Amino acid sequence: MIYKPVVGNPDSGIAPGTAFAAIPDNWECPICGATKKTFIPYQEIVLAYNWLRALCKS
Repeated sequence: MIYKPVVGNPDSGIAPGTAFAAIPDNWECPICGATKKTFIPYQEIVLAYNWLRALCKS
């Protein structure tokens, strides 16, 4: 599941429009129970993937 700030996570008490950085540090994923600190922003994953793809083509 990808957190979408525009949607929030009402089931967890996170209002729509809440940036991921603004979610309390003690928040846990309602699906898997993972803590906030274990998540990596999606954009960072995409940038790392693109960097690795470019590196492998070299």
